[in-house]
Amino acid sequence: MSNSSLPGLVTIVTAAGVELARQVKFAASFRDRALGLLGRRELGSDEGMLFEPGGSIHTLWMRITIDVAFLDHNLHVLKISDAVAPWQLRFAPRGTRYTLELANGRLAACNLRVGERLRMIPTRLGVAA
Repeated sequence: MSNSSLPGLVTIVTAAGVELARQVKFAASFRDRALGLLGRRELGSDEGMLFEPGGSIHTLWMRITIDVAFLDHNLHVLKISDAVAPWQLRFAPRGTRYTLELANGRLAACNLRVGERLRMIPTRLGVAA
């Protein structure tokens, strides 16, 4: 997907149909990528942010602990970082195209594994299309 074709919100599911999060916001603009999840006091289990282009992340000045998945251009999981606390860094592996940030514990709860392929489903008014 190119930046111009990215919808505002998507639902992210595994190839097996396990829903990781229903309200995932794209962060494709410079402003959205720079702000990310800063200022959030909590992140619901159905919320997240997908950065494109993705890359290494930091949680400097953040108030919440998050799970992070680094994805290639086909949405294959390259690396998983569980429970990234505030004031941490995580480096993206070579080939990262998207970085997915979700609520702490969400990736383990969904049993996500490196190598799995994810799918994006456009979300309209909080309901997957």
